[in-house]
Amino acid sequence: MKIVSIGSGTGGNPSLSRAAVTLQSEGIDVELFSYTSEDVDGDERSFQQMLNHVKEADLILLILHGGIPYFKKFPRLREYFEQTGSPVFIHSEILEESLELRPYFGLSDEEYKLIDMFIQLGGETNSRGLILQACKHIAGMDVETIEPVRPRIEGLYHPKHPDILDLEDHLARMDPELKRMQVKCTYAINRIPK
Repeated sequence: MKIVSIGSGTGGNPSLSRAAVTLQSEGIDVELFSYTSEDVDGDERSFQQMLNHVKEADLILLILHGGIPYFKKFPRLREYFEQTGSPVFIHSEILEESLELRPYFGLSDEEYKLIDMFIQLGGETNSRGLILQACKHIAGMDVETIEPVRPRIEGLYHPKHPDILDLEDHLARMDPELKRMQVKCTYAINRIPK
């Protein structure tokens, strides 16, 4: 299973990369090639390398944070979508763009909504779920799939300690010299399918 992931304004997708490496270590035949529009827009050699991977991909993921105008080489890339015959999943923060580009995916609405949910919910577990779904339903591999996992919508969260839910437990695991809040983050997730 060969997947090409392209992010525009997203800073890449490290969760997807980690999930792919983990699945490879478990013996699942998956290759992930990741690019950002910022890299390929500024370097024709990188763009051509990406196109070569796109031509051979079983699945192409394109995540547009600011929309198509911020991906200068998108019109050239779009020409290849029509030639590949592989599903091209395009998620844009601009809903109208996602709807306009939906036909490039070519699979059922159910599969589209599932992939969209994995992407929007994010994280390594959902990235793993996305890859496993693609392996099973696109490449026909005999793998166990998982359902999307919704992150908690409130409370304390640390990516290295996902099981710690309250402040007391968090403070107990910290070094006594460092018991102070250093960062507060608020996550906003929009357009999550029901």
